[in-house]
Amino acid sequence: MKKLIVQVLMLLMFGMFTTAASFPNIGDTVEITWGTYGTTSGGEFNIDLLYNNKDVDYVGFCLELNEFIHLPGLYTITGIDEFAEMGGVGGAVNGKDYISEETKWLYWNYQYTGLFGAKSNDLANAIQGLVWWFEEEVVDIHPTIAQPFYDQWIDGRTDFTIIGGSVKVMNLVAGNPGDEGYYKQSQLVGEPVPEPATMLLFGLGLVVISFSYKSVKNRRL
Repeated sequence: MKKLIVQVLMLLMFGMFTTAASFPNIGDTVEITWGTYGTTSGGEFNIDLLYNNKDVDYVGFCLELNEFIHLPGLYTITGIDEFAEMGGVGGAVNGKDYISEETKWLYWNYQYTGLFGAKSNDLANAIQGLVWWFEEEVVDIHPTIAQPFYDQWIDGRTDFTIIGGSVKVMNLVAGNPGDEGYYKQSQLVGEPVPEPATMLLFGLGLVVISFSYKSVKNRRL
């Protein structure tokens, strides 16, 4: 019995670690619809994985201006990567256009930390405009949509470290290879991971359960 309990606890711990930042799989189908905020041709977008019962699994922002999606639409994931396939206006090297640390930082703090304040159309538009600029999809920062945000949050900043999670590119296709427009607009997505304190508490919980089991067993002997 003791061995069975230990095995169950280890499986629970393993599951907690492996699903904490578990992105979708290659080949999964997603439905993309307009998100709550943003009035440009970009994000927010709501991204829904079809194999679960959640309404919205991710909130996305687009990376390329010369690849498109039609909303609502169904798309197939070809990769969860550090790069956008094909690269958009800014181009790519060997089909890979790696996203900047600034882009990751912008998305992470918009979606997960609340650093920039409450979400709004203006904020979503600024994030999308700066993502396009950092990814060299546009030449200039939009003077009214994105420049004030850049002046407040980006100008002079040197540290764009993300704490507590990961930001990736969800690369998408639709139709058959070789079709015109086969490659679709890649999406920024993120996943949080448990903080170290959470992991420590979980480990301590396992120790307490183990000692409790030993105590009960000894009293029965």
